[in-house]
Amino acid sequence: MTVSSFFRSLLLEGAGVRPILTGDDRLVMAALLEDMRMIGINLNQVARALNSDRGVHPSELNINLENVQRIQAAVMSELRSLSRRAGYQRRGEK
Repeated sequence: MTVSSFFRSLLLEGAGVRPILTGDDRLVMAALLEDMRMIGINLNQVARALNSDRGVHPSELNINLENVQRIQAAVMSELRSLSRRAGYQRRGEK
């Protein structure tokens, strides 16, 4: 099992232990994963264009970089929220 498969299993399926994500959490993570996949496709297209000596307009690079930063901020926000909630659960707080 790859590292990414393990973490996907752990986060999305519970990996044989009590799941830490709610249904809403899973929906948010799935949406973020799809966004990251689409950004990856766009970055791949930019890399191919650059590697084949075709020009890439700077605005294309800026848009892709802004998308990466947006997703990174969203993932960090979700992870902070999950971490906070997990801490509350461990301490028996709501």
